[in-house]
Amino acid sequence: MPSSLWLQGRNASERLERIHEHLQLSYPWVDRIACALYHESTGLLKTFINSIHRGQAIVGYEYPMSDSPVLSQLAASKLDDHCVEALAASTTQILDIMGRCRDDKAA
Repeated sequence: MPSSLWLQGRNASERLERIHEHLQLSYPWVDRIACALYHESTGLLKTFINSIHRGQAIVGYEYPMSDSPVLSQLAASKLDDHCVEALAASTTQILDIMGRCRDDKAA
């Protein structure tokens, strides 16, 4: 995904919408995406922007980071550019697998 997509739009919500539109070119079944912030004082991830093409918005969603070993490990690793690239590649693989599962169910 081109990093320039994050520069398109007047604010973070519009930028996330551009990213969502691009993502849907390859994964049209991704209806909702959101970004969350980690609040160290409470240990919670909280959504702050989202992009919705179908369904209800994810508003005010909170999730304890400690309930997710993967997210906790990512946070502890102090992500650098290499980690972010690896995470993006992993996310693409997961989306591809999910798409194949959807196709299998539809067949």
